[in-house]
Amino acid sequence: MNILAVDASSSTLSAALQIEGCVYYFEASDGNRRSEPLLNVVDAIINTSGAQKSMVDVFACAQGPGSFTGLRIGFSCVKALSFALGKKYVCVPVLDAAALAQSDFNGLCAPVLEGGKNRFFSRFYKNGRPESEILDLDVEGLISRLPQNKNILFTGNAERTVFNAVKEASGAKLDISNIFHTKSGGAKDLLNFINKKDTIFGGCDDFAAPLYLRSAL
Repeated sequence: MNILAVDASSSTLSAALQIEGCVYYFEASDGNRRSEPLLNVVDAIINTSGAQKSMVDVFACAQGPGSFTGLRIGFSCVKALSFALGKKYVCVPVLDAAALAQSDFNGLCAPVLEGGKNRFFSRFYKNGRPESEILDLDVEGLISRLPQNKNILFTGNAERTVFNAVKEASGAKLDISNIFHTKSGGAKDLLNFINKKDTIFGGCDDFAAPLYLRSAL
């Protein structure tokens, strides 16, 4: 299956293209503009691969949570491409995708995403399966929800920021030696999610609209 996935849910735009058995990845910082850079990222990855947009079977975008504007632009982009080319499109839940990419971790996986105003979107997982509801918390709120004496892995686009903040703020509340962090793959995680979804999560038609936790971000 040939797939083009785009993630515009944060300040870093990314695209992952799986075409004829090869995978290409491209990312760029968007500054304060998303729509034009996102289209540029799509064109860049298509040109690099030597493929044509018409060869793509499924277009995918980040469902959220994340930037209100970024989610809308990503959704509009893949919807327009799919309609123009008569192809399928799907929205992929970002937290689920980031957790699935780390499903082999022995402990609690906590993807953390930029939320603005010193807050973060998160959810707790074990072996890729949700263990909590979706959270919208500041660092102290997140620390209060973390379990004691367990391995914890932060991933997602805010993993380093949250790891450093937790390390500074937790004091004796948590054993820092059991806390780890790793950068998420952006659009690559969306691609991975779709490839595994047929056997783990069911069909690709379950997610068809952005997930907004706030009215604007």
